[in-house]
Amino acid sequence: MPSPASRKSTAAPAQEHKTFCVVHRRQMGLSNPFRGLMKLGMVERRGAMGIWKELFCELSPLEFRLYLSDEERTCVESCSLLRCESVGPAHSDGRFELVFSGKKLALRASSQDEAEDWLDRVREALQKVRPQQEDEWVNVQYPDEPADPPEDPQSGLPSHSDLSSEPATLQGSQFDWSSAHVPEPDAIKESLLYLYTDRTWVPYIFSLSLESLKCFRVRNNEKMLSDSHGVETIRDILPDTSLGGPSFFKIITAKAVLKLQARNAEEAALWRDLVRKVLASYLETVEEAVTLSGSLDENCQEVLKFATRENGFLLQYLVAIPTEKGLDSQGCFCAGCSRQIGFSFVRPKLCAFSGLYYCDICHQDDASVIPARIIHNWDLTKRPICRQALKFLTQIRAQPLINLQLIAEGVYEGFLKALIEFASQHVYHCDLCTQRGFICQICQHRDIIFPFEFDTTVRCAECKTVLHRSCQAVAKKGCPRCARRRKYQEQNVLT
Repeated sequence: MPSPASRKSTAAPAQEHKTFCVVHRRQMGLSNPFRGLMKLGMVERRGAMGIWKELFCELSPLEFRLYLSDEERTCVESCSLLRCESVGPAHSDGRFELVFSGKKLALRASSQDEAEDWLDRVREALQKVRPQQEDEWVNVQYPDEPADPPEDPQSGLPSHSDLSSEPATLQGSQFDWSSAHVPEPDAIKESLLYLYTDRTWVPYIFSLSLESLKCFRVRNNEKMLSDSHGVETIRDILPDTSLGGPSFFKIITAKAVLKLQARNAEEAALWRDLVRKVLASYLETVEEAVTLSGSLDENCQEVLKFATRENGFLLQYLVAIPTEKGLDSQGCFCAGCSRQIGFSFVRPKLCAFSGLYYCDICHQDDASVIPARIIHNWDLTKRPICRQALKFLTQIRAQPLINLQLIAEGVYEGFLKALIEFASQHVYHCDLCTQRGFICQICQHRDIIFPFEFDTTVRCAECKTVLHRSCQAVAKKGCPRCARRRKYQEQNVLT
């Protein structure tokens, strides 16, 4: 039998082994050493023929990207997390799935723990990119009360049925769907929708255009602008049958989640389809702005993506001179914070970059040159712009985003010709500059020639001497100076 000492010696390692713990996943609160990336590593993707191919994967707060390898930065797949619909479970062999709009990625990690870590990071990114959902309330079940309950001094408090945060499900027939107002001039779709706010359904007229989604409140039979959401702030639009049926849907924006009810299921489906088409059109506009300068390097693309995420609608004013439409076109609201502005409220300020009006908080008279005016008018005058435009121009200031040959070909031809003529006349009449000219070594004429006379002169690529183009064509031989230099070097070798 083992002695008590031996029992203690065998128990000690076992106790030490129990205290040992291996942490497989990144704990919350630790800083990420890779800026802008939440996770990166090698995964396998199943192709159409069922063959698994190893790829290098990067997960950023906004995108899930697959590359051929970590060295060859060739992107084969890029999926926006805004379009992520579901995140599949992790299997024992490391397989997991990510489902996007119209696309499903079948992936495989090295182990189940690694697959679960990928899924955790994707869920974490989805929570950051989408607005926080409202806190859920729990319906507390109370026992049946007697028929004649005693009077409660605190009867003014709301009952437990009013504490539920879920919207009250009402039939469409209980709402008034009549609306005879004239649609907005730029409206693609405009109709009456009920918005869930303050635990009740409130009727609003929603107007969708290529630039924004406007919300109007009807007062005294007139439309009054209540809120406006730029297209760049709309993240997604989804059906939400949990609110009561197929006529319910929600629009996810950067500020909040709009819970809406349409007249019927067909009207709700039409709204979802049109909003998605407007979002697709906006993304195409951003891509066209990217291609203004051809192919950009990776750094320029990242800077442009960051800029367009916050101020994407300003891209349309980068190469086009803005047109002032007037304060009434904005409904007397600030284009930045939707604050009411006007001569009776806050003095409006015009942004010279976008042609829109802002309040005194969003527009603090910061001055900057306007890129569109430089391109088309060679106007370098600094003009007052809003804070939003100043931030946008600062982010893209050092990036080559504008291709002049595509936008304004030949606009600088006259200006450059005048500069060349002025510089040429100076060289011809300056005693110091003429001493840096050349004498044609074929004809030995006394006229001084210069290398910028492209029509009549030619320059040797080796010794940089300048010759008459006509003299070289007649002589049909190489550079005389280079020939003398080679002859001199051969004589030195022989001696």
